[in-house]
Amino acid sequence: MKIHFYHIQKTGGRSIICSFIAGAMNKKIETPKDVENIWDLYIQSNSKVLYLDKMTIFGHGGLNWVGDSSLVASHTPYKAIKFPTIDIFTITSIRNPIDRILSIYKESILEISGDYDKTLRCCHNGLQRLPEYKSKDIIEFCHKIPEQTVFGQTYFLNNDDKNPDNAIDILKKINHVLILENLKNDLNDLSQKINMDLPCVHVGMTTTDNSKYINESQYKELEKMLESEIYFYNKVKEYKGLI
Repeated sequence: MKIHFYHIQKTGGRSIICSFIAGAMNKKIETPKDVENIWDLYIQSNSKVLYLDKMTIFGHGGLNWVGDSSLVASHTPYKAIKFPTIDIFTITSIRNPIDRILSIYKESILEISGDYDKTLRCCHNGLQRLPEYKSKDIIEFCHKIPEQTVFGQTYFLNNDDKNPDNAIDILKKINHVLILENLKNDLNDLSQKINMDLPCVHVGMTTTDNSKYINESQYKELEKMLESEIYFYNKVKEYKGLI
């Protein structure tokens, strides 16, 4: 099966790719060391290509499908994709918008301080410019970064605007949608669809108390700012039967 996993930054992309790596290698994930070994393999490939027993996996190296079983991961917006004539099974991942923005904001702080290697081991390649948006708090940060980043999930699907209803219509054309907050169950469902066991691998998770990065009033302001993204997220959960 040829699979295209297109997604945006901070929606669990690395974790999902590593789940595919583990599945393609018949690796069980039972300890943090197992996760580290899979992540090391991905890093050693320079996030480009891995030739594994069950599947060839392309990190972000172009839209190329090799052999009978291959996965291509990309940050290519949906409308910009020109699919080949072969059948492609499409998947994407969605995340709670507030958690996603918080993750981006925390990563910006880690990169500015130089501490990111202690938690994520390497900063997300798609967000190298975060230090340019150094801010006093998360609200100022959201006003400084590009709108396409703030409303990334709806922009990604629309490619030209952040209309959440249009994004939902496009999302319904995708073969399988993973929600990061429901990742284990969604990976189980995906495993059945593609006939490959995909263990749940969490890469780069942090347990830091979010109160260090956002207070109650800022949270409410962020909810208002991200109203259309939150509407979209809830519609996705409704579509998947989670609410």
